Amino acid sequence: MLQRKQGESTGTKKRPRSSDGPSTPKRAKTVHFSSATVYEFRRAHGGSSVPSEDGPPLGMAYVHQRVQCVDIASTETAPRRINRYSSAERRAIFKKLSYPSRLVEDFSADAAHIRASRRATTCELRLERKRAVDDEPDRL
Repeated sequence: MLQRKQGESTGTKKRPRSSDGPSTPKRAKTVHFSSATVYEFRRAHGGSSVPSEDGPPLGMAYVHQRVQCVDIASTETAPRRINRYSSAERRAIFKKLSYPSRLVEDFSADAAHIRASRRATTCELRLERKRAVDDEPDRL
């Protein structure tokens, strides 16, 4: 069995403790990007978007139609807000995309069903939380 003498190195570096002398300020880590790849998609029905108001959900096609690599330094900053379309605007977009009006009505009905289901689930969760708080014993 090998024995190590006191003070003999084990081959591993000892981590400096915060009390081992003056601390050096940590440098902020930053990441810089020089370019971005932009994928453009056609508009289509569905996706994960369900409008909060009435009307059919408007999403993106499954396959992109164009890819473009842009230099970030030379581009203007894009607006951060997502466009919100009214029910009439969404219906007009589907009409322009040659969707049959009956199919658009089905999309609208499905979206209404999803919104109602989400509202019901939200109400159920609020009731459960309220019951849990009411059932909790009084704490001193």
